Amino acid sequence: MMFRSCALTAMLMATPVQAQDCTAIGDQARIAATALDEAALTATYAAADRCDPALKTWIGQRLAAAMYNRAMKGSPVDEAALEQSLRYGRPWQTLATLGDIAAGRRDFAKAAARYQDALIEIADEVATPRRPGDAILVALRSKAEEAALLSPTYVKSARMRSGQQVGLSADSLRGVTFRPAALPVQFVFDSTELTTKGQDALVDLVSLLANDSAKGREIILVGHTDAKGDADYNLRLSQSRAMVVKEYLLRNGYRGTIRAEGRGEEQPYEPDDKSAYSEAERDQMSRRVELIRR
Repeated sequence: MMFRSCALTAMLMATPVQAQDCTAIGDQARIAATALDEAALTATYAAADRCDPALKTWIGQRLAAAMYNRAMKGSPVDEAALEQSLRYGRPWQTLATLGDIAAGRRDFAKAAARYQDALIEIADEVATPRRPGDAILVALRSKAEEAALLSPTYVKSARMRSGQQVGLSADSLRGVTFRPAALPVQFVFDSTELTTKGQDALVDLVSLLANDSAKGREIILVGHTDAKGDADYNLRLSQSRAMVVKEYLLRNGYRGTIRAEGRGEEQPYEPDDKSAYSEAERDQMSRRVELIRR
């Protein structure tokens, strides 16, 4: 099998591709995909330049999958190979794994972006005909949210080219309903003044609501704090911060009904794995504004 694979690779690299060869290239690519033969898949991918773009995309996806399988056998996982594989295809598993790697080294901005990239691929029913199970999808969205809350800079909520929301602000994805979005709207300590990250979050929120499929519906903004300080004070602070977000949205054109509420420290953020975060990180995630659509 290895000899045949090497011979195929040499042939495809050496022979100019004609239109009538595309069927043969597809057949050889399917054989290579079954064998997870990266060399042959790379050769067929290059040879498919003058074929139907759909064939080249299909081969690229299989090549990326083969590279993923190889990278996952390493200890540690071969991050460079995973990044390289994105040149050929973007399986959600590869993107989610890159998110895990980035989160593990506390690069939360990159982690949030990679997790959301994975959600985009899952939302695309052509790219991902069989979506992952409900529990996996909910966990992936939670990871994206947690990373966004901890990122030092704002990470935009992902949208597809159609404008469909699939990232942090989405209500659901392919039949799976998510908990209310926890937005990283951050304020200067002990005040209602927005940080730069908080300002960027509100700019993005205005855009998201303007393109919402049910624009103009009622939304509820719920402010939360960490448990540091007096509980009554935190409750008032969370209410004031929710009002800041409400007033910003109204000033910037939102036409639906907005309710602003505060919960103070009553409902701390519950990450899927508390042990993965320090107390300071858990406190940062608790300082959030939740978006609830009616």
